[in-house]
Amino acid sequence: MIRFLALMAVASPATAFDMDYAQVFATHSDAISRTGETTRQLVLPNNIRLTETTLSDGTVRYAGFDDSAEGAAGCAFAILVEASVLARACDGLIDGTGLSVLAKNLTIAAIFVGENAVPPVPDADLGDRLSALIEARAAVFEKSGMVCPNADGGDRGAAALVRHVAGPGSASFLRTFETPRLPVFHPCF
Repeated sequence: MIRFLALMAVASPATAFDMDYAQVFATHSDAISRTGETTRQLVLPNNIRLTETTLSDGTVRYAGFDDSAEGAAGCAFAILVEASVLARACDGLIDGTGLSVLAKNLTIAAIFVGENAVPPVPDADLGDRLSALIEARAAVFEKSGMVCPNADGGDRGAAALVRHVAGPGSASFLRTFETPRLPVFHPCF
């Protein structure tokens, strides 16, 4: 599962669902607090906390944290994307019913992320962006030398996680997408 999580760590939805944190900070400028000489913080509704750090070379870095009980929607979306990549690449990992459940769950997550991203993803672009993200992640999977979790030497924890998000118990996982909020990535396991 460690290799799966390491691969997923770079699976932020930013590739196809860009988040404009500068726009979020500009929109909510009256709610920003300075937490250090080079760091500002913005707390949004539903327990979303953003930080903006300006590095010595002028580069600005953003991080988003979901302090809610629901969990980080960006992380949950990334898990579903990675699970979809593994399910497509690894024959027999899940059955046809699991593939259908996974596709439905990924669609729910993509709609949530698209609607709550800043700027929002237009409905007409959602399918193409999701497909592009999955293709990009599949290319990383192939280049990384990852072994399918159901193969000899594969990551059994990753297989269990894929089966969970594609199975009947996935309803609890989908609660992450019930409360509208900025789909940030942290904490992610």
